[in-house]
Amino acid sequence: MNKRCLRTMSLLLCLAMVLSTHVVAFADDTQNRTVDESNALNIIIDNLEIGQTKSVTVSEYEMIQDLKKLTDEELHSIGYDTSEVVQIRQPLKAKEKYGNVTYTISYSSMHQKDGVTYLTTTMTWNWNVRPSFLKTDIAAMTTSENFTKINAAAKVKYYPYGNKKSKCTTEKPTVKTKDAGRGTYVKITMAKDYDTVAKDYKKVAMGGSMTVNWSVSGKYKQAGISSNYGHSILACTPSVSFGYKSGSISFTPEKKCKSGDEAYMLAKLK
Repeated sequence: MNKRCLRTMSLLLCLAMVLSTHVVAFADDTQNRTVDESNALNIIIDNLEIGQTKSVTVSEYEMIQDLKKLTDEELHSIGYDTSEVVQIRQPLKAKEKYGNVTYTISYSSMHQKDGVTYLTTTMTWNWNVRPSFLKTDIAAMTTSENFTKINAAAKVKYYPYGNKKSKCTTEKPTVKTKDAGRGTYVKITMAKDYDTVAKDYKKVAMGGSMTVNWSVSGKYKQAGISSNYGHSILACTPSVSFGYKSGSISFTPEKKCKSGDEAYMLAKLK
């Protein structure tokens, strides 16, 4: 074997050793780090690399149908005034004219360090077409254990006049907590910047995401995680609550802020 071949083999061997050491060090750091860097949240939201995602799709058309099944007296009893009842009684448009919202739940990390379990979860939501009702919606996420929020970030995508073929703009609403930090949520202003000439809104919220870093004292091997999306029908200011250690999410007023089943999955220690 000539000297040139020997030099080439030596170089390849050294390179392999360096790469092997780097991979081991990176894996060890991944298992032991705490996720308290604010930049990590934006990276997760922009580049989701999650192995498993659970999703639920809810039809705005079916939400309105549910209201139509109620009597006028029942509608008044849950807070609808006479003008709103008249709107509810109007004939429905074709089903395809109403939007469907799909919301998901997933997790990208669950690990332990110094007797604390850390968990990172992400919720996304997306309207296939512009929804008929543009009031205040709410997106929420929680866990089935006593995890509390370390930090969080969210993004809402606004499309010009609700046209998803146009380029969107992104806003970052504040992620809020409730019930001693057991759940997080964002309130979404569905329409902004009214155009008096076109008699329409210049910005319509059509999608978004929320990522939360959680922690809990103790060594947990798994936890249920869930998300839900509340859509306001006509006028209301929705609120959310989280069930104690049940992972449940509910919206009020219930009949004015319609939602589907929770998107639920089991997060497991890796």
